Amino acid sequence: MGGLGSGTWIRKKRKTTVEECCSLDANRLASDGALDAGAFGTYAWHERYSKKLLGSIRFSMTSCDDSRLLRIEYRLNKLEVVTHMIRLQTTSPYLGGERLWFTCSCGRRAGRLYILGRKLTCRTCANLTYTSCQISGQEERLTKRLCAS
Repeated sequence: MGGLGSGTWIRKKRKTTVEECCSLDANRLASDGALDAGAFGTYAWHERYSKKLLGSIRFSMTSCDDSRLLRIEYRLNKLEVVTHMIRLQTTSPYLGGERLWFTCSCGRRAGRLYILGRKLTCRTCANLTYTSCQISGQEERLTKRLCAS
């Protein structure tokens, strides 16, 4: 009675976090000059501590009519190459200048797009969360349990 796994409480599946995904950051690419007209090159992701290569993409900037387009290619596996065209939007910050944003496939403006297999989406569309949100929820539940007993 009351053993491991007893009861009707069902553990919810943990959401994927943004820290577990490879992402494209519009601000970082802009500061590196990758979002300038005619720019092209490669962009790589490395593990934080071991510096092991996790993946890379090829990118090139083009202009079509009045809009800027970022074309990216990456390998999903040894045989399949995935290509995306990302439309860029601009805003004018209060103190001047220009800020670049990606346009997600849902139409939202996003500072980061996350690569999930063949999909390239914003955090909302991918239903991603932050690690800190999951940790704080675990601490809150633990505190309630301790206070109740």
